[in-house]
Amino acid sequence: MPTAVPRILAVMPGFIPSTMITVVRPLVRLHEAGRVRARINLESLTGPGDVRRADAVIFCRNVKPAFTPLLEAALARRIPILYDLDDNFFDFPPDADAAGYLDPSRQAMLADYVRSASLVRVYSAALLARVSALNPRAVRSFAPIDLSLVGPPGAARPSGGVSIVYATSRAEDALADLFLPALARLLRTHAGRVQAHFWGYKPPRLAQLPGARHHAVVCRYERFLRRFSRAGFAVGLAPLLDDLFHRSKTNNKFREYGACHVAGIYSNVEVYSECVVHGQTGLLVANHPDRWYEALVELVENPGLRAGIQRQARAYVEEHYRQDEFERVFWRQIQELLDDRAECRVDRAQRAPPEPRRTTDDGRRAVALPSVARRPSSVEDGGAHPSGSTHVTLFRRAASLRRHGLRRTWEAARWKCSDWSTALELRWRLRR
Repeated sequence: MPTAVPRILAVMPGFIPSTMITVVRPLVRLHEAGRVRARINLESLTGPGDVRRADAVIFCRNVKPAFTPLLEAALARRIPILYDLDDNFFDFPPDADAAGYLDPSRQAMLADYVRSASLVRVYSAALLARVSALNPRAVRSFAPIDLSLVGPPGAARPSGGVSIVYATSRAEDALADLFLPALARLLRTHAGRVQAHFWGYKPPRLAQLPGARHHAVVCRYERFLRRFSRAGFAVGLAPLLDDLFHRSKTNNKFREYGACHVAGIYSNVEVYSECVVHGQTGLLVANHPDRWYEALVELVENPGLRAGIQRQARAYVEEHYRQDEFERVFWRQIQELLDDRAECRVDRAQRAPPEPRRTTDDGRRAVALPSVARRPSSVEDGGAHPSGSTHVTLFRRAASLRRHGLRRTWEAARWKCSDWSTALELRWRLRR
């Protein structure tokens, strides 16, 4: 292990909850503790030169062929790679919300990342089995919850009866259809005694649900968790299908609901049955409207059961998903990557790096390598972005989204602006 503080570069496709939870926040903590010199940036603002200056590189959910030069730079210098993945992008259902995003060229790029990584980190048994077929150096870890972002348990409950919440950052969410008939029935049979809150997702027929409220999505995960925990919701809904793709997900809902003293109702699938004890840390239900309705009624009409689940779920989360424990595991993984660097170099020298993907994101052959390879430096290095003013660039990108007529243009622009703003904040935070 080198005596110098290792330089760790994290290259993120965006600052969504997944990347913030398992890479950004713990890496910032390690940086502030003096264990690493971290640089965290968007892949769109990172060039091969940034990669070559790192002792190890972390990718998380990166799949775009346009940024192949970043992977190639790490392989050329024999720099250890940790690839973090919390979703099964290999087996995306064709009718899923983002199925169009994962075209064959991106899935091929994902396979290149997985095969090339010195370590692949996943969070479910199903996904571990899937990636191990491509790379035996895969491990299953646990995802943490940062309780420092969570408000006190004594937060006031919303007026108007028992508050039920469903939180997701997806603009369109077919999973909500699993519980919507039961929730609509409950709002009719218990009118005035319950409220339903949709945080992020807005059902098309929200106006037809008496006592239902909508909360706009909060792009910053830390800000969302602070607001969510202080809202004082009583019951949380966590639907999930029982197929390979959904079994490969992490138990984000359980960690968030438990940490925020919310009694959860969870689909009885492996993701939740592994951590939820029925009647103690939550309720497990079959994906049938009657079963969802019965569970809702049970928690609404039984305050003792509800309070017990809230208390025991919080205790379970505190014991099993500690932020500091995840950081210790993360630090040990970084040390192992650097200790094995010589071995990695020998192994990589015996296999050629992947052929450069001279294709555009839609799979068409491109004339030249992507322009990102010519970008001089990342925001973290203090380099100027080629477009000049950050604010001008943000508005140009938003305008570009409008011109191309993409779906949910405004939401996409908000997320993009949030990504850039977060990148700038991380730049200054890590330079202190």
